[in-house]
Amino acid sequence: MDIASGKVVAGIYPRRMGKTTFLQTLADFLGIIRLMPRSDREEQFKRCALYDIHRDFFEENFAKYPVITMDFKIARRPHLPRLYALVPKLMEILHMIFGRKSVLIVDEYDVPFMNALHYVQDGDARMRIQMAYTELLGNCLKNNVYLHKGILAGVFDIRGVGLGSGLNNVEVYMAHSGIQGTHSIPHPFRNAFGFTARDVWGLINDYVDNQWPYRENLGRSDTDRFKRDLLVGCLENFDGYRIGDIYHIFNPYAILRFIHGLVSVELPSSVVYSGHLFWVETGSTRILEAIETAEISELCKFCSHLSLSFLRKTGYQRQAGIAADLMALDQIDDAVIEVISSQEQSQSPFAESAEASSTRAELANICMTRVGNTFGDMLSMGSAPLKAGTIIRLLYQSGYIAPVTRDCVGIPNIEVLDALEQLYGKIARRHNISHSLLDSIDKEMGFAMEM
Repeated sequence: MDIASGKVVAGIYPRRMGKTTFLQTLADFLGIIRLMPRSDREEQFKRCALYDIHRDFFEENFAKYPVITMDFKIARRPHLPRLYALVPKLMEILHMIFGRKSVLIVDEYDVPFMNALHYVQDGDARMRIQMAYTELLGNCLKNNVYLHKGILAGVFDIRGVGLGSGLNNVEVYMAHSGIQGTHSIPHPFRNAFGFTARDVWGLINDYVDNQWPYRENLGRSDTDRFKRDLLVGCLENFDGYRIGDIYHIFNPYAILRFIHGLVSVELPSSVVYSGHLFWVETGSTRILEAIETAEISELCKFCSHLSLSFLRKTGYQRQAGIAADLMALDQIDDAVIEVISSQEQSQSPFAESAEASSTRAELANICMTRVGNTFGDMLSMGSAPLKAGTIIRLLYQSGYIAPVTRDCVGIPNIEVLDALEQLYGKIARRHNISHSLLDSIDKEMGFAMEM
């Protein structure tokens, strides 16, 4: 349990990227007492790479701590007063019993704050709700001598949204934390969320070789090409995220849904790679859809730039990027996957206009640097129109936009492109403007559409 990253850390990442699964697994690994007996858990975890690669960490931390977990997605405000004193007292009792400080794990820690911003119109009532949760977290995570480590996870970075000093000891790590020049400490969640290219390749091999009902119909060479095509399809449709210096992070839920859907596919040529809404269908976008903005033309500029940049990049990658390199191979082995995992996504080499370059830099600044202005603007959510930059940052934290490099953000993949265009369309229609992001975009952004 590395304290160098902070005694209390928060991992901010989009939904359906495996945060809850990671936290549950972490609790089972660290906890002295869990539902599964210690010996059974030890047997399970010794099968993981963690045991072989980080044996010292395993021995030092497995089943060594009292672990308390809280899920704020299901929290109810009337229960909070009892929790203020209960959780710290429970830590004290656990310390008396086991002689160890506790680990507190909080899932969906941002939900109460975001719900208050969206659903509670009265400013005083909103503040009371936010401060109730802040006081609870403060009692548990600040000046608590029985706390060893606090681990929080959520979608939105809510530092500064009316929290006073309640959470000022939390080290927040977002997707871009750890990209060169953006954070001085390695990302503690860099291997926690999402599937890597290695994970996806392993799932594809296991399914095609052992579970696909029609695997006997293909010869060895056709099977190899089928696996290759599946990997390329996953790269194009479900890749595009990163965590710090880890490239090619895939949405786990989308990958699993896609692979499980192959059960009804008899021929490789019948696989449908695009048009899926796996990620979109996993959660409500009503908070984002209800957003009002006084800067709709600015929002249109940002979203149009993102859409066209993604289309240009995707077109280039199919001709000269990783996808093109893979399609030139008849067989993919683990060495190829290692190369993919170490490569940044190739970017379009086409020159951009000064205006497009300025927009790209502004987007990166909004998403990865400009924090204070966003917090102040978010306090008016539901009662006043938001600035375009605040909406972009919300889209970034929601997963519609992802970090590419330290000075560039972009749409992660085709599935998210479709989702962003649909979401933008709903916002644009309320402002009586065109809901198509690509209307006259080449003229406005200074791009040429020829590939």
